[in-house]
Amino acid sequence: MEPLFLPQGQILRRVGLFDFEQISNFVVREAQSLHPDFTAAAWTRFCDFLSPDQLFLRHADCAVGWLVQDAEGQIVAFCEAEPEDGGQRLVLLFVARPLRQRGLARLLVTTARSGVSKQTVLSSPSAEAFYHKMGFSSTGPRQTIDGINSRPFVWYEGGVNFLQKD
Repeated sequence: MEPLFLPQGQILRRVGLFDFEQISNFVVREAQSLHPDFTAAAWTRFCDFLSPDQLFLRHADCAVGWLVQDAEGQIVAFCEAEPEDGGQRLVLLFVARPLRQRGLARLLVTTARSGVSKQTVLSSPSAEAFYHKMGFSSTGPRQTIDGINSRPFVWYEGGVNFLQKD
């Protein structure tokens, strides 16, 4: 994917080899404002998952990522996905607080969705309304694992979904 130049000097592009430390710092910073209820164990697990080494290993294996940088080169939005059951699982999606509600999350999800007919995600409670707007359907109840609260969602190309449970 060639970089896409956006308004206000922003750039959408694929994650590169030297982005992992900046991605890690960005996501941890943004997650702190979204998840103040995380337990100490949840933060430890989350930060381990987001370490530059773990990001590198996932991307060296099968994960792909896209990011949006501002005119100064700082990451302002990030999405990571990996193959799953003939489709794709969204692993991470974060947008900088001042830039939320401006279409960056939608741009990242639709970019990730290119060429796939199914996407799944474990959504935090704060993102459930966004995923509904993006055409995802809930497939089960909220669950808490290691202090991290989420609900499973799925999206099918064309909107076909016989598994919806609310």
